Amino acid sequence: MQPQHVLAVDHFRNTVGLFEQTMQWLRAETGSTTHCQMERALRDRGFELMRVMYQGWLDQRSFEERQQAAGEKSAPGVEVRGFGRNIECDFGRVRLSQLGYQRAGQATEFPLDRELNLPEES
Repeated sequence: MQPQHVLAVDHFRNTVGLFEQTMQWLRAETGSTTHCQMERALRDRGFELMRVMYQGWLDQRSFEERQQAAGEKSAPGVEVRGFGRNIECDFGRVRLSQLGYQRAGQATEFPLDRELNLPEES
């Protein structure tokens, strides 16, 4: 059996890029910007940075869930499929990709929803 190679994935690459862009913007802001304007702009950019950080964390959790599932054999009669859902958080909307486990005649179970203490989707 050949060993499986897992490519290194940096789920926070976008976060680092956005942080660097924000720092470049901040260094270039001089002169006519008022305290209120800077405070508002930093808040908005900071919220977007936190949203992207949270998205990276969710992507990492999703990746880990899939890696774990790939190494396990599913129970007989259980269908495993990928699902996605949007999550509204204080920083904006993020998207969670996750696995759902379906047994015939039963509701689909989402272990990652349970781990993250997310409410059921309506």
